[in-house]
Amino acid sequence: MFRKRAEYPAPGRKVEFKGRVLHLYSEGSGKENVIRLCGCAAPSLVLDFHRLMKDTSVAFTIAAVKSYG
Repeated sequence: MFRKRAEYPAPGRKVEFKGRVLHLYSEGSGKENVIRLCGCAAPSLVLDFHRLMKDTSVAFTIAAVKSYG
């Protein structure tokens, strides 16, 4: 299962914040920002929130963030 992660990396990027690794994905270029914090029950922040992000990114810059632990 984990071998597939290397073959199909998640879109977005990993960032470190206060010693934690976060997965960050953003869309849009609006002046206002929206941040979506994803809980541990969301297996894929991009797939689970793609429709919401696509619709919202027309007027806003929207980012989804999920902690890796």
